Amino acid sequence: MCKRKTAMIRQILSTLLSSLLVLGLLPGKAEARAPGAQGSKTEIHTAQIKEQIAGIPLQTYVRVRLQNGEDLRGRLSNRSENEFELQSADTLTIKYSDVKSVKVLQALGSSTNSWATRRLLVGVAVVGAILGIAFWAASQLK
Repeated sequence: MCKRKTAMIRQILSTLLSSLLVLGLLPGKAEARAPGAQGSKTEIHTAQIKEQIAGIPLQTYVRVRLQNGEDLRGRLSNRSENEFELQSADTLTIKYSDVKSVKVLQALGSSTNSWATRRLLVGVAVVGAILGIAFWAASQLK
């Protein structure tokens, strides 16, 4: 009887908490609940872009989509308070407010064929394990 009551209480609490989350009555980010309290939508977006770019290591290859629809690709070479530099054929200085989105294309030190390298290493490890077991089994038969 006690287990049924505990299960029922858990179900009621999970339903209640889920409803509160869906309705947005639990505390979350202030920007998500009240954008007017922090500033305009563009100021919030600019702050989010600035925070995102601050988390990307310098010399990382990125794609930057501007508000006017233009796509730029290059390495993140410098950051400052209101703008950052993107280095491709030449160095471009871009204001955070002009950016629509940023996507990391290749992190510093990573390879575009890293999945192939991993598969190769796994294959070599499996073949090595099979050969090791075969030699061990052969030595046990003697």
